Amino acid sequence: MKSFSIRAATLTCLLAFPLMANAQTYSVMRGHRVMRSVVFEKQGGDESLLLTLDHTPLGLEDGTFKATTHTGDGTTEYLGESKGSESHDIAITRTASAVTSVRITPQSEMTELSEAG
Repeated sequence: MKSFSIRAATLTCLLAFPLMANAQTYSVMRGHRVMRSVVFEKQGGDESLLLTLDHTPLGLEDGTFKATTHTGDGTTEYLGESKGSESHDIAITRTASAVTSVRITPQSEMTELSEAG
């Protein structure tokens, strides 16, 4: 239940981020230790969100998730990087309303639905 509450609070922050400009940082602290932080930055057509989990029980969920978006010349590139006990990267390129490429690392995580087009 506690994990759901943390995720719900994070989602609420994420929904509010498009209304903000420049860098915004939010942290959850216990004593003097930062346990979670969310950083949103926007510059022109680039946006990034960095979620850091640290000092979780037994370190089981420690890690980072970074999402970036770059828009320019009619193309939008999305990159999601998850680093922790396992690492996963997902890169998607979209031109107009069509997905033109998808790259997933490790490749063993790809499915038939991972194909562009």
